[in-house]
Amino acid sequence: MDLYCEDHQSVCCCTCIAVTHRRCDVVITLSEYGEKVRSSSMIEDMRTNLQEVAEAMEYLTEDIKNQTEHLGNGRDLVMKQMTDLRQKFEERLNKLQLDLTNELTIAYKEEKQKLDGMLHKCERMCNGIKTTQVLSEADVIQKDDIQMLSLLQRGSMEIKSCQDLIAQLADTFTTVDLKLDHDDEEMMNNSLILGRLNVTRTRWNIPVNPLSITPLSLAQVKEVGKLCIKTGSDRKRCRASGLVYLSNGRIIVTDNGNSKVKMFKESGELVDEVILQGPSWDLCLVDNNTVAVAMRDKQIVSIIKIESSKLSHVPDADIKTGKQCDGITYKEGRYVMATGISSVHKIYSLTNKNDKVRVLHQPNSRPYYLTYDPNSGDVIVSLHSDTVGATAVYRLSPDGTTTEIAKVGLVRNGNGVDVDREGNVYVCGRASNNVVQISQDGNKVRELVTPSEDLREPLTLSVCDNKFVVSNDDLDTSKYIKIYEFCKDKQQ
Repeated sequence: MDLYCEDHQSVCCCTCIAVTHRRCDVVITLSEYGEKVRSSSMIEDMRTNLQEVAEAMEYLTEDIKNQTEHLGNGRDLVMKQMTDLRQKFEERLNKLQLDLTNELTIAYKEEKQKLDGMLHKCERMCNGIKTTQVLSEADVIQKDDIQMLSLLQRGSMEIKSCQDLIAQLADTFTTVDLKLDHDDEEMMNNSLILGRLNVTRTRWNIPVNPLSITPLSLAQVKEVGKLCIKTGSDRKRCRASGLVYLSNGRIIVTDNGNSKVKMFKESGELVDEVILQGPSWDLCLVDNNTVAVAMRDKQIVSIIKIESSKLSHVPDADIKTGKQCDGITYKEGRYVMATGISSVHKIYSLTNKNDKVRVLHQPNSRPYYLTYDPNSGDVIVSLHSDTVGATAVYRLSPDGTTTEIAKVGLVRNGNGVDVDREGNVYVCGRASNNVVQISQDGNKVRELVTPSEDLREPLTLSVCDNKFVVSNDDLDTSKYIKIYEFCKDKQQ
């Protein structure tokens, strides 16, 4: 007789039930389960859900086609822009060549006119001197006193005029060289002469039937994993002060206690680790293959490359900040950092070229962590404050405007902060022992993970798609980090 295990939702024979499902709570005959299905709304609910997901797939299929068309249009536009730009270059080059030709012609004529005048003067004087030389050789000047004296005066005047002309030319005459001053190498080696290809990625607002998915702002969370970050070479207490949850499921951890960066699989398997020059704090994702680590005491940002299953420190790429750096995030080519421990609290930025530090804001409380919101372009800062009613989390816009989105209350001593694809903000309350979700505008604040769920002194977190990972600073459990997943309800 066929039986049905409701715990595993599978049809089984008697042997399977006895061997594999003997500990299951609900095991009934197949006919009993069939009657149960017929008498319930399960089939109708399935039809409704199938209709919802079918519509969702139709919406997605159509939108992906539109995205493909949009991508092709973008490619065609860039090709046209390059062609148009090249034509403008040619028109501009023709104009520049004409202007230079006119300038060359004018300069040539002016200098040639000067030379022609001097040449005429020299030739005329030369001819006069030669005539005088011929006359001085004639016998008649020896016989005629008048002609001899006249020739002597003429020769003396010509000698004086020639000497004066030579002296004048020596003082004023210049040799003129006409050359084209240009830099072929700069033009030929400048890869940006036609511009830079900018590939901008924005979060995709999936155009599906809202009934088919639960927004993250409404979803519940459940714990789905717990990792131990302690490795064999660790000699001190582990302290996960920075987390990055990669889209491939890997988790990058900065272990402040052991001065390491570690990479784990979601299963808890250590993939690789690299030793740093000193204690680190936060880290951020720069691109798919690079993370940047804030070295608090060294006042540098260390660059770590991620290559397959290997982490490698690139010392030559390290950036000197000249300031203490705790929290760090990467925004459109610039690193934005926070000084939380120093007496003067600052949010500042700099590029990877060791340029001058730009101070963006000076909050009243300690900013240990911050993150970049690509949805709005804002930097989101959490403040380590326990004063009820004070600012706990705020947005720092590109123009320097600050907007408070949460006060100290439900969250106390804000630490790690991150943002999801919908623009919701997540912050660790170290003193309140919770993780709080804040809507993009700050109008809705709710507790996702509560103190009753064995969360002790949460230090930082990282969100990836429908999951997030949280570390804690409790003395006994700091070597563990937890993974949470969004779901419709915690029973899923």
